Amino acid sequence: MKILFINVVYGKGSTGKVVQSLFNESSKNHETYLVYGRGKKVEEKNVFKLTCELESKIHHLISKFTGNMYGGMFFSTRRIINKIKELKPDVVNLHCLNGYFVNIYRLLKWLAKNNIKTVLTAHADFMMTGGCGIAGECNKYLTCNCRNCKNVHSFNGAISLNRTRHFFNKMNESVSLFKDKNFCVTTVSPWLEERYKNSPIYRKYSVTSIMNPVDETFFKIGSKNPYIHDKNVLFVTPDIFDVLKCASLVKPIAQQRKDIHFTVICTKNQEYDFNEENITYIKGGVPKELLRDYYYFADGTLLLSTRETFSMVTAESLCTGTPVYGFECGGPESISNPNDTCFIKERNIAELSEKLLTIERNRIAIQNNAKNSFDEKNVFDQYLKAFSSLLLII
Repeated sequence: MKILFINVVYGKGSTGKVVQSLFNESSKNHETYLVYGRGKKVEEKNVFKLTCELESKIHHLISKFTGNMYGGMFFSTRRIINKIKELKPDVVNLHCLNGYFVNIYRLLKWLAKNNIKTVLTAHADFMMTGGCGIAGECNKYLTCNCRNCKNVHSFNGAISLNRTRHFFNKMNESVSLFKDKNFCVTTVSPWLEERYKNSPIYRKYSVTSIMNPVDETFFKIGSKNPYIHDKNVLFVTPDIFDVLKCASLVKPIAQQRKDIHFTVICTKNQEYDFNEENITYIKGGVPKELLRDYYYFADGTLLLSTRETFSMVTAESLCTGTPVYGFECGGPESISNPNDTCFIKERNIAELSEKLLTIERNRIAIQNNAKNSFDEKNVFDQYLKAFSSLLLII
């Protein structure tokens, strides 16, 4: 089978690591290619960066006024389409198409009109809203085509025109050109699957969920305990100031649980002062082997997000055999075994603080449950079934 993956980034960030894993796994037995848009150019066989960074920056600036986040990108989109023509893949697997690297509408229309077998992997909401990546509690995309969006300035800047209904309709028109036999959707969690099944854009297409793969590093035994305290809870975030990740809540929880030491690891090199003796803050991230050790030797991992479609933190923690504690936020509670996690419905800090470290830890059982869901080979086998199902339909 000849497979082409398309994503905004490669080898970095959550989706970049996901497509890298799928690319590497599929390359073992199939002719596989990968196209990405943003970041540094990598010198790897069959991996192509086809987006001009200058064009991306110009379009990003223009979109701040026009609201057209997923259009434009004429030259980069032409290069991507030309690469598809050159490679002639049996199936194209689209992942995150945001990030100002491709004209989503033009790419979808071209794939549909040329009867290219296409699998859309949804990591967020924007492919069904045509605008925001995280709709939160808003359900306008289900009922009134995102008319008069109140949140447009929060996700596209203060001077953006409010054209959300227009871009919802453009997304709908682009997707609707696909014949049923040429198109299907996979989502990264059962929770997100239900959202896409109810979306008016995707109701007529097959929608299933396939978990994100986790690097096999996290399934291995920890090598050295990085902690010096008896009870340890880990909190990992890509951005300490991301309001959706709620890192600021670690402090009040730590104040209520002085018997526990909290370690906060932030991928970005950001200064932050928690000003608590039982909180250690590590900025700039750590190597993945060391991160595995932080997960493995922790007594629990904390997840405080208001919304997650998947949560790689949850998956990685469970793969090391460490239970996860947090608030219900969508994807995490749908991708995990309830015996291995404690997700509280109400965002009650006192209740969460009390629940910390109450799960009876069975490392082997937790890892086995995680392996069934997140093992790289198991995940790709599910993708292979999705690809094959399209190819078998004439």
